[in-house]
Amino acid sequence: MNNGLRLLISSLIPSVMAAAGAFLIALLFVVFVRQDPSVAFTALLNGGFVGTQNIANTLMKATPLILTGLAFTIASRAGVFNVGAEGQLYLGAFFSTITALSFSELPGLALIPISILVGAFVGAIWAVFPTYLKLRFNVNEIISTIMLNYVAILFTSYLVNHPFKAKDAQFPATEMIPDQAFLLRLLPPSRLNMGFLIAIALVILLWLLLFKTIWGYDFRHVGQAPYFSSYIGISLPKTMLSAMALSGAIAGIAGAIEVLGVHHRFLDNFSPGFGFTGIIVSLLGKANPIGDLVGGIFLGGLTQGALMMELNASIGRELVDVIKAVLFISLAAVEAYKPIIHLFSDRKVKAQDA
Repeated sequence: MNNGLRLLISSLIPSVMAAAGAFLIALLFVVFVRQDPSVAFTALLNGGFVGTQNIANTLMKATPLILTGLAFTIASRAGVFNVGAEGQLYLGAFFSTITALSFSELPGLALIPISILVGAFVGAIWAVFPTYLKLRFNVNEIISTIMLNYVAILFTSYLVNHPFKAKDAQFPATEMIPDQAFLLRLLPPSRLNMGFLIAIALVILLWLLLFKTIWGYDFRHVGQAPYFSSYIGISLPKTMLSAMALSGAIAGIAGAIEVLGVHHRFLDNFSPGFGFTGIIVSLLGKANPIGDLVGGIFLGGLTQGALMMELNASIGRELVDVIKAVLFISLAAVEAYKPIIHLFSDRKVKAQDA
């Protein structure tokens, strides 16, 4: 086993422990409501990871989670925290929809990539703005990206409820995009589509970028030692802006894929929190694109399995939200206490040397 793989596996141990702890707490909830835990968790796992259609639905639900996880990972590697993937996803979805509707005469081979690129561009612009505020006015990017989420969501909600609402729609939605803009479905009748393959391609590309290129080296160096990086000639503003632009572009692509591959129109409030769940994915994957892929599929499987658990075990799908919440708290706590752990480790090593 090479050193890189060994380091990846060892870094994932806290994530595995956090997942185990989350399931243990969920088990206590099931016992508390006087249900059979074996029935509940069998239905949960079978619903997400057993059977062709269940697996296909899991991968479909995992696609936006993988992408928003990648969005958070690429920014955090450069020392900035993009908590605004949800808003970037909404804007990317909306403007990719408008692009597909505006150029409906184009063939699919041109219309699909153009629509995705427009979604990526809008997401990138929306992510660069809070980064500029951080660099120019020292505005905390966590606060500004959270606030901009609401601006983006409410802005698109207004547009789809009023000027762009379909005439025959009984709910807030745009017109259907043209058929040639639909992403190819991989395992019908499930809605798994080519978007999942795009996510896989981005996982590979971003892993290569982070660990095999000078650009990725700059990202990682700035994230680990920002002040020292400036002394060795790495531009902090340029690196942070490019990382956030790339992060926002990935979140915008996630929104475009939801429109082109799943809904085929923009729907008001279509996201159940993909952008925020992407943070959990990134924490599970230890800010590694390969880990994001695994974490996204894991959470996608839980989301899909929750439907079967609700049907077969009479336990609400909200139990999966409990698991996600405990995961987030556990993983965030691990990150928060890392400096303390390292401090005690260093003291122990010094004591042994003495």
